[in-house]
Amino acid sequence: MTHLVMIRHAESASLAERWISGEASCGGITERGKEQAKALHHRLLGNDQLLPDQVISSSMRRATETATIITEGISCRFEITDDFVERRPGECEGMSYQEYEAKYGCPPWSDWRNPLSPGGESDEEFVARVRSALRNVVDAHEGRTIWVICHGGVLMATAHFLMRTSSEDAHWTNPEPTSISEWHRQGRVETAEGWTLDRYNDFAHLQGPLGLM
Repeated sequence: MTHLVMIRHAESASLAERWISGEASCGGITERGKEQAKALHHRLLGNDQLLPDQVISSSMRRATETATIITEGISCRFEITDDFVERRPGECEGMSYQEYEAKYGCPPWSDWRNPLSPGGESDEEFVARVRSALRNVVDAHEGRTIWVICHGGVLMATAHFLMRTSSEDAHWTNPEPTSISEWHRQGRVETAEGWTLDRYNDFAHLQGPLGLM
């Protein structure tokens, strides 16, 4: 059986401060984000069935900082790749949400089909990259438990791909920081078919008295 455990990074500085970051400008995670990642770390270590054979992280700083915290004490080191980075924004990278709206006349991410700004990835380009990355990872680690620490856009693209849905007939919620989304499948399957969704956007470790939402 192959287990694919997709984890969104902890709260990022750009999300908290409402600006658009890319690979070059990622501000990492906030102090609250570090506490979120620690909460997830304790939760994951308490479940032997979820311990990974392979851990892969997006190369963006907010993902690698999250991966460093949640893999502490786990035997396998994480691999860093730019295949799972968030959708590339283009020339608007570094702008505040307010600056973006003033320049382009609409809120950021109000149009998912076209690039966020000139030089950015279109939805078609982004989804193709995520699908290729998923195929490569699963082919390389068939029959194992794989953790992928990535981003909200990557997770939504993954859900559409593995569940064979389109944006027209299903809407996948942008997952919460450090949430867990998990799929599994039996045997080797050459297409996206055969995956079972076990959970999506599970952030139970952030709820309760800690107030880490």
